[in-house]
Amino acid sequence: MAAPLTSNHAMKSLPALACLLAAVLSATITGMAQTATQAEATKKMFDKLEWKARTYNYLGAEAAQIKLRPGYQSMGLWTGYHADIAGVFSVGALRGQASYQDSSGTVHMDGTHIYGGAQICYSLFRNQVFDIYPFWGVGIQYNRMQNGRLYHEQNEDHRIETAGLGGYLSVGMGVLLGPVSVKAKLTGMVTANFNRANAIQPHQYYASVTVGIKPLKLLLNPYMFTADGLHYKSEITDVKTTRSYVNSTTDKITTTYNVKTSFQEGSVTVMDVRPYWFAGPTYAGTLDPTRPYHNGRMIGVVGGFRYGGLYMDGSFAMGALPFNDVVKRDGFLSPSDKNYAAPRLDGYFNRSTRYGGRIGVDMVTWFAKSSFIPHGSADARRLKRATSYYAFIVNGGYGVINLGRAVFMNSGSQAYYSDYIQRNQNGEQDVLQRQGQRMPYLSFGAMFILGAVSADYNVYFVQPNGQKTYQLNRELSLSWKIPVVRLFRIGRVMRLEKANRER
Repeated sequence: MAAPLTSNHAMKSLPALACLLAAVLSATITGMAQTATQAEATKKMFDKLEWKARTYNYLGAEAAQIKLRPGYQSMGLWTGYHADIAGVFSVGALRGQASYQDSSGTVHMDGTHIYGGAQICYSLFRNQVFDIYPFWGVGIQYNRMQNGRLYHEQNEDHRIETAGLGGYLSVGMGVLLGPVSVKAKLTGMVTANFNRANAIQPHQYYASVTVGIKPLKLLLNPYMFTADGLHYKSEITDVKTTRSYVNSTTDKITTTYNVKTSFQEGSVTVMDVRPYWFAGPTYAGTLDPTRPYHNGRMIGVVGGFRYGGLYMDGSFAMGALPFNDVVKRDGFLSPSDKNYAAPRLDGYFNRSTRYGGRIGVDMVTWFAKSSFIPHGSADARRLKRATSYYAFIVNGGYGVINLGRAVFMNSGSQAYYSDYIQRNQNGEQDVLQRQGQRMPYLSFGAMFILGAVSADYNVYFVQPNGQKTYQLNRELSLSWKIPVVRLFRIGRVMRLEKANRER
């Protein structure tokens, strides 16, 4: 039988219990400290990601020097458009031109380089006004520059798309200067070509510079607006067609049907920036998959307003308005064609001007608001005015183009061009007759708006001197649509944002 526990035994056990309790408390406090540290580290990580997502959004232009295989002569820099998205994704598209010599003479080629992938930025100062950020990225790329002779000399079974697919790795440095970002980077790429007619060097590195503008999210100050209500859908049911005959001839056809409307509780959400007036610069260049038109660029100003799904603007631009090569419409010809080694017959109308206006509808808010009935009149009024921070706008426009003097890209091309037009009796396309003309135009297109940054694609149609209407060109433009009235409130907005961060 065990001896009963005496007070001496209890006194002897107290130090051991105290040590055990101290160990438990120490472990608990240490665990709590580690948990707090981990929570703080996690919060800092998400704060950095959130800051990068707000800061590193740019849309702009890029210039690069893509390397070619031996025997090809590059004709200047490759230029195009570039976008950074939330400091995580980077995409771009570049165009260039080169030439090579063969037995027929000098032959010109057009080139395309498109890339897209992931990107990681490292902010050194984490400042919205001035920052320096090293970065690196990795992704996939596509390139194409076709040598017509090599293409046609290949076996028929190997005449597939002259292009290359591969990957790239880029490193560089970016500088943030207020709403503008300038980046310099070095990109290495590896390409697998589908056939040997691609003139672009498959394994290479090249340098490039990009200039981008921010969407001014701080200035537009968007917020998520949600309205509760009913989604409805109407459909036609029970369609019946009745025919009556008189003397084997149909005398009357009657169609009856029911319209069934169903309702469902729901809501719509818009990242609302509220209606605003805007004004800013615009940069336009021809977007033609057959020719790069390095000198076909126009700059100008645009101003207008957005109210809910409605968009209206007016613009003025001046510069070089390009015209197409009437011979090499697809960028190259068969070596057996008599115009195979013809000089470049593309060019531009120098010192041209264009002014006009557009009206459009934002499809983002249109789809959100259509077939929806808010519960309250207050939400109905606010939803009507809701203007989306993200917008896809289809539009049409009217204006006037004043063409300047025609300038050919190659010296000596004008004589060849005049002879070609005379031989083909195709005076309606004679650009020399278009010099100095004033031509009304119609335009149709679409634009994507991210805050104050807009990427526009438009097709222009003209009808000169009572002749038939034809397509003049297609154009991709970048605009900075700055909410001018809100510029006077930017100080107040920045103070409010700073106060919210410090809470």
